Amino acid sequence: MIIVTAYIISTLLSFVALWILLVMTRYQKVTYYVLLFTTNIVVNIAYLALSISTTESEALCAVKFSYFDGTFLCLFMILCMCQICHIKIKTWWTAILVLLDIEILFSVYLTGYIPWHFKSVTFMHENGYSYLLKEYGPHHSFYNVYLIFITLLPLVIVIYSFMQKKQVSWIYVLLLAISQICTILIYFIETALSLKVELLPFSYVIGVYIVLFIVRRMSIYDISMNAHLSHINKSDLGYVILSADLCFIGCDEIARLFFPEFNQLAIDRPIDEPFLKQEFEEWTRESLSHPVDPRFYMRNNAYVKVTVQPFYSNSRKHHAGFIIQIYDDSQTQQYIKQLKEANTTLEQLAKEADAANVAKSEFLSLMSHEIRTPLNVILGMNDMILKESDNAAIISYANDISGAGQMLLSIINDILDISKIESGKMELINGEYHLGNFIHSIHTMTKVRLNGKQLNLQFTQSDALPSRLYGDETKMLQIVMNLVTNAIKYTDTGSVHVAFESTASKEPAILNLKISVSDTGRGILPENLDKLFVSFARFDEIKNHGIEGTGLGLSITKSFVEMMGGSISVESEYGKGSVFTVLIPQKIIDSEEIGHAAADRNNDFQTGEGAVCPRVKSILAVDDTKLNLKLFKLFLKDFDILIDTALSGGEALQYCYEKKYDMIFLDHMMPNMDGIECLMHIKNDAASLNKEVPVIILTANAIAGAREDYLAKGFSGYMAKPFKQENLIDMLNGTFSCQ
Repeated sequence: MIIVTAYIISTLLSFVALWILLVMTRYQKVTYYVLLFTTNIVVNIAYLALSISTTESEALCAVKFSYFDGTFLCLFMILCMCQICHIKIKTWWTAILVLLDIEILFSVYLTGYIPWHFKSVTFMHENGYSYLLKEYGPHHSFYNVYLIFITLLPLVIVIYSFMQKKQVSWIYVLLLAISQICTILIYFIETALSLKVELLPFSYVIGVYIVLFIVRRMSIYDISMNAHLSHINKSDLGYVILSADLCFIGCDEIARLFFPEFNQLAIDRPIDEPFLKQEFEEWTRESLSHPVDPRFYMRNNAYVKVTVQPFYSNSRKHHAGFIIQIYDDSQTQQYIKQLKEANTTLEQLAKEADAANVAKSEFLSLMSHEIRTPLNVILGMNDMILKESDNAAIISYANDISGAGQMLLSIINDILDISKIESGKMELINGEYHLGNFIHSIHTMTKVRLNGKQLNLQFTQSDALPSRLYGDETKMLQIVMNLVTNAIKYTDTGSVHVAFESTASKEPAILNLKISVSDTGRGILPENLDKLFVSFARFDEIKNHGIEGTGLGLSITKSFVEMMGGSISVESEYGKGSVFTVLIPQKIIDSEEIGHAAADRNNDFQTGEGAVCPRVKSILAVDDTKLNLKLFKLFLKDFDILIDTALSGGEALQYCYEKKYDMIFLDHMMPNMDGIECLMHIKNDAASLNKEVPVIILTANAIAGAREDYLAKGFSGYMAKPFKQENLIDMLNGTFSCQ
């Protein structure tokens, strides 16, 4: 029991030593000393744990931790001694010792698994304490040699320091030497006598207290008053020295130049000048408890900065006084003033830019609405002419109108897309899609874009492509159609070839979908290749003067490809044609090869007479433009559907209070009560008969995030103007499931 008590006292003394060190050097960096004292605590706790362990596993665990004494504790003692003796040890030496310590600890911790350091251990408990009888393995001999070396090395250091007449007291050298000699003697006595009680922890405690005593006596981390004064006298800054009780000790000429009030103070007397007392007394005292902010004054036509900090005696036993430093900070303050003015200008420019962006967004939204609304009527009525007219000339005129209208719509969409991209509001809307249907859609849409050109349009695809993918199908479609449309535009004779392939990806569930569009068209000059993806870029204007478009398609395509984490490249020979290649990563949903998978037509809605679900018997259409309502009725005139129309939100509510509908189509931008406000009344008013009825927003607002915003507000669907008859019927079919 006496041994256990001794280990407890030794452990407590180790904690006390660390606490004293931290308190004594709380403002300084004492890394090596903290590591030494902390490791000493770990070692003492390990020996204490060994002495009170109740099982062999507990005792063995404690022994493993006790090996920090012959490894890192000795290493940190060496580093501390080198610092005390003003000796610089090479980094590579330290690295070697660290690696050896790690190797020893690793070998010790393998005990119980391989007989490398200990062949066997036997747990023993007698006379009130526990210990292990150890049969050593071959590695222990290496450890003994290393331990002798690592224990003698500090002794060599202190002897070398004394012989080289380093700036260290012979008393400190003697104390350090005695500490190491005692440790060596205790180790050999334990080994020779095979003592069951470990005495080394007590030796280590004595060693750290000797180090603590030396550090305290040397005050190696104190900042001396003389060092402060030496620094100040060599600088071109003004200074004032005050004692700990704020008596005036002295100042230089620079301080007197900026603050003549110091001429009125007597040496070693309290500051009694009213201005100085008011400005500096309380502020200076505060610097003892925490750093204080500098003060600024306009003095002698200069902008003066004043700082204060306390200083201490050489032994750091007591606070000695304060140093007030005085800087001519005019140049810096001038820079700060200029920066503030520049920041103010930049902030104003940023506000103007933000205002311009808001105005641009509002303008685009307004123009989108104002152009799409009449365009909806133009294209819709034109579609009815194409469906109902038998006159060849009128059909020809209508086809021209349709082509021009689609071109106008394409231009509007391109401008809106580039605006979304530049504002950072363009987002990916990912989902599952059938690759076969995707390719089929491109093939169908491409035929329409030929515009009578006699081109050989070829589509090829690898049968190994998976049937279902996950990604933004809409933007993928726009990417491919932009490239194909460009190829058709600039190819007068020959062919356009669209190829779908895949390349391997690092992730098994991801494929790189490779789409190549090649043509035998006009080609691109080498000097124009780098500018190809710049917005509004048009090249070779004389040769291509008849080509329609905004010059935004390729810029939008590149942005979409990069948003998806892909890449786009182009190869072209002027006068012979071009090849555009995109590589876009897509997630694989169904790995069944596209050559064997049946096309998924679940999402292909029928159009034409009889395609609408029988459940859709009544519809309310709301729009403040009569022509839009007329077009709405024309689109559905061949179907057995009752259609009520309203020109305002208020009129729509009256219908909703009187009759229940299967579906409501509601315009957004209407006077007095817009579509969103009307929706709230339809869903929330007690008198409404249509709370559960699907409400579809009809809007010319096609800016970024519009669909998501409308759905979040409670709409069941979204239809952007202009829309076709097929879009309307698709919406009806998509809302209800036919039984």
